[in-house]
Amino acid sequence: MIRSSVLGRTIEITTFRGIRYSGTIIQVNPRSLYVTLSKVRRIGKRETFYDFFVFRATDIQNLYFDEDPAIICRGPKVNKLIDAN
Repeated sequence: MIRSSVLGRTIEITTFRGIRYSGTIIQVNPRSLYVTLSKVRRIGKRETFYDFFVFRATDIQNLYFDEDPAIICRGPKVNKLIDAN
């Protein structure tokens, strides 16, 4: 489960479209399964920066914490990671 202890941590997300993003977790909504990042960087040929970006858990293929690459979540497990119920 994602708890408030992960707020402020940097993560990298890969969407099912294959787009990679890196940013800081500022909000997790377990009811609607959304993760909001700030200071977001789209990684790739066209590097783009956003003040914040909201991701639906169902759009996330991979998620891992930059500080601990051993913590990784793939596919449907992302929903379980975010769901605090």
